Amino acid sequence: MKSKLRFSYGIALISFGLLLSCGEDSAAPQTACTSAAEVRCEGLVLRTFDSCGKVEDAQVCEHGCNEAGDACGEEQPCVGDECIVPCVGEDCGEPCEGDECPAPCVPQSCDELGAECGALDDGCGTLLLCGDCASPETCGAVEANQCDCVPTTCEEAGAACGSISDGCGGTLECGECEFGDCEANQCVCVPLTCEDLNATCGEPDDGCGGTLNCGGCPAFSSCGSEVPWQCGVCVQTKTCFGLECGPIDNGCNYPEDCGSCGAPLTCGGGGVPNRCG
Repeated sequence: MKSKLRFSYGIALISFGLLLSCGEDSAAPQTACTSAAEVRCEGLVLRTFDSCGKVEDAQVCEHGCNEAGDACGEEQPCVGDECIVPCVGEDCGEPCEGDECPAPCVPQSCDELGAECGALDDGCGTLLLCGDCASPETCGAVEANQCDCVPTTCEEAGAACGSISDGCGGTLECGECEFGDCEANQCVCVPLTCEDLNATCGEPDDGCGGTLNCGGCPAFSSCGSEVPWQCGVCVQTKTCFGLECGPIDNGCNYPEDCGSCGAPLTCGGGGVPNRCG
């Protein structure tokens, strides 16, 4: 009788425990798995997982996948570990380079281009202004976009004498005047007259490179025999001594006749002046 009671009591305890256990399980919250919670490309295989981590679908990644495991689409082929979007001209704003947009243009500065002045392209199609040159230099006088000064010459400045600036901080010496004085870098010469020289005869220099004609002397006198450019007592410079015929200039402003030749001879006929031949 006691053994039957103990058996019945044990069965009751077990049953009660099972009831408690079933009661606890039925009270526990049940989590539903969400379908297609994650799509991951692994080893070029595109797998679809539910939220519980179970693989629901698998297919080959036709266009590869990137480093993050994202599958590259048809318009985004995989290059290395990246999905590349092929460029279209209008996307780049300029022609594509292969399948990629060209690198953005980096404009250069005046210093990078070695430009001291003026305007030039910055390498990206924009006009770059590099300023002006300080006087007396000018931009591009010798080389484009460089400040230089080209000195002038006496000829270019129209200077015939004296000193002038070369336009670059230097000085040019343009020489001296052969005649007259240098005024405003020009040679100025006022020619002398016969009166200035007190000349009554001859052809004296006018002091400016020219020659004056101050007239002659009367017969039996000569110019400069006593005083330069003055008529004085004639001193014969030539006589008929040793001559046979013809007139001669004796230096006294009148002709002197040295005679004539007998026929058939003529004066100078033999080819010698003042000789019969």
